[in-house]
Amino acid sequence: MHSIYVFDTMKFTVEYLPRLQTTTVYADIPINNLNVELNGTKLALNGEDIDVIQGITKPVISKVPVSSSLTCVKIQPEKIEVLRNADDLSVDRYQWNIGDFKGNYSLYCKSCNNCVMSSKNVSKIMPMPSSLWYEMVDYWHCHKPHEDGPVKYMKRFNQLVPRERGVIVGSYFFIINPGDWNLLAVDEELFCQCGEVLGDKDFTFGNYKLLKWKLSLSNHKYDDYNMVYCRFFEEIKYTAGRIFTLTIRERKVCIWCFGFDIDVNINGTIMRKALKILFKDTAEVQGEELDLEYELPYVAFLKHIEMVNASLLEHLQTYKEWKVSYIPQ
Repeated sequence: MHSIYVFDTMKFTVEYLPRLQTTTVYADIPINNLNVELNGTKLALNGEDIDVIQGITKPVISKVPVSSSLTCVKIQPEKIEVLRNADDLSVDRYQWNIGDFKGNYSLYCKSCNNCVMSSKNVSKIMPMPSSLWYEMVDYWHCHKPHEDGPVKYMKRFNQLVPRERGVIVGSYFFIINPGDWNLLAVDEELFCQCGEVLGDKDFTFGNYKLLKWKLSLSNHKYDDYNMVYCRFFEEIKYTAGRIFTLTIRERKVCIWCFGFDIDVNINGTIMRKALKILFKDTAEVQGEELDLEYELPYVAFLKHIEMVNASLLEHLQTYKEWKVSYIPQ
């Protein structure tokens, strides 16, 4: 009979792949000392419960030793059917989408907590389907589309102006008319009364953008790096590219968007519908080089993926020459 092997500070990583309906759990426990019991979404490893996030009907559990001190536990259904429609790129993947603006809400300047906008003063709030509209309009202008083709959409997009006290919700910004709100537009920038810059003017349409990471929304948190998450998804959706290069403060980083809609639990921290990122420093541009319209979200993004990478089990931190990380929706 094997003794029960328990770590007070057991490290583990749970990864659920939706296309395969398979959950993989890595724990720093030797396989010979590991007792496993599954109850719904709770996996007990030597009596310590781990949230595996997704329940699986008729699960089949297998244990595989990865090293002398690391075990992989795989949970999958009796019959695996690949879900070809699991990767739905059409859904909103950004924080503070239109669904968060039902009922009463208020937007505040994150710097001084001054109320910038309140639901009681909004005439209409509506979503903007894609933050790549601007890029598509530039493309259509250059390629002179047929009159019965995208040009009719271009005419519609050129009218993308909010009504009086109206708000259009984008992936990382709100389109507004500055005069409708408690804001001051000076030299193409939007200022709060406290002097903090909260947004700027977009010259494609002449609209003003109120940047989400400069604000707080009632009790909803906005992660600074969410803009980068959205940018990657928009690029994948419209160009099918998966490898990008970012240059941030003289550091050139290659990003490989390896997988998405992955549920992850790293030592108790759960990230739902996460984007799995492989990254490495590079001397030359690989894939598509992304322009950095704003620096702060990309700095926050690099800080986040480095922090997540460091929290992974050592065996999972790298894949060949790449570092591994995740960024949540």
